[in-house]
Amino acid sequence: MIRYQYAFTFSDGATKQFDIALDPESLEMQNPDPVRPAWARLDYAPCENCPLDRAQTEYCPVAVNIAGLVESFKNVLSYDEAEVVVTSEDRTVTKRTAAQNGLYSILGIYMVTSGCPVLDRLRPMVRFHLPFASIEETVFRSAGMYLLAQYFRKKKGLSAEFAFEGLSKIYREINRVNIGLLKRLQAASNEDANLNALANLDVFAFTLHESTEDSIGALEPLFQVYLKGNENA
Repeated sequence: MIRYQYAFTFSDGATKQFDIALDPESLEMQNPDPVRPAWARLDYAPCENCPLDRAQTEYCPVAVNIAGLVESFKNVLSYDEAEVVVTSEDRTVTKRTAAQNGLYSILGIYMVTSGCPVLDRLRPMVRFHLPFASIEETVFRSAGMYLLAQYFRKKKGLSAEFAFEGLSKIYREINRVNIGLLKRLQAASNEDANLNALANLDVFAFTLHESTEDSIGALEPLFQVYLKGNENA
């Protein structure tokens, strides 16, 4: 089992702890929250690109996965300060930061392990989860994940592309999902931590969708050792 723990300690002494268990092969969440609020129903505010059949699926899988987390933070302000400790088998990361920054970091795990057909494309990244990742770090990890996916597709005789056009399309669809989820969170939150945490995640999606070539191109200086001459790297 792959495990992550997020522990929040706020300035007033209040604490929140979330223990996440993922199947090591499928990366599906093994301890989903049983809470199913009305705003989690698939027909409540469906994403415009939702591929699920409403006749067969009663609840939005993302909404169900994040419902307990959203409930826990519904009265938290974005800039409430907290010490956030993220623990995995490999390392412990501690950061004193605004609540929304810790929340968007854990929210990403819950979303891509939910079973949403759109967000599932990012699921491989959760195996190497990087808490509090910057946009540049996310671009690097996303590009690496995408290229590995294309490599494995090619090995199996499937179509593959290495110009990142598919990655741009993936993030375009994720941006549309995030817009739909914001409508749900508006109904579930009294304060703004949940909303701004998702907005922060959407900045990544929007950046990679709108300027994939520029975002990846900005990393080129890091690869100068590979760009000298025509010999095999």
